[in-house]
Amino acid sequence: MVAIGCGWQRPTVTRRRACPVAVRTEPGQKAAIRLRLDRASGEWEAMQDARRAGANARRSEAVKGRARGSPLAADSRGYRAPRLSAVEHSKDELARRAGVLSETAKRVLAVTNKKPEVLDAIADGRVSLADVVRDVKREEVRAQLAVRT
Repeated sequence: MVAIGCGWQRPTVTRRRACPVAVRTEPGQKAAIRLRLDRASGEWEAMQDARRAGANARRSEAVKGRARGSPLAADSRGYRAPRLSAVEHSKDELARRAGVLSETAKRVLAVTNKKPEVLDAIADGRVSLADVVRDVKREEVRAQLAVRT
């Protein structure tokens, strides 16, 4: 994250205002945040699906003795927003949802598949995507050189 300073030079004594600080998020961080959100959302959706399945089973047992034309026997389905699978993300879908280039989404997916522990660090802004990609490439080159010798 990069903080952009305010335009006021000095606060006045009579009017004290807080200096507004705008925060600019880099594209790699945006994609990492979206990936983390989608994965967490998938877990939450799985818990909600299990809860709904249990409620539907109980409702089904309660309705079995009623006539078919009864308004209580009708199945009411609410709208559910489409979501990505918690595990399988395509780079194009992640890029579209995060508002970044597909190459940036591809880098985030590649890095988090190799080192899942860095997703939170990238999303929180503690480390940049470029630094993590560089470290992963270094580790791969060192491993290849170690195999050759």
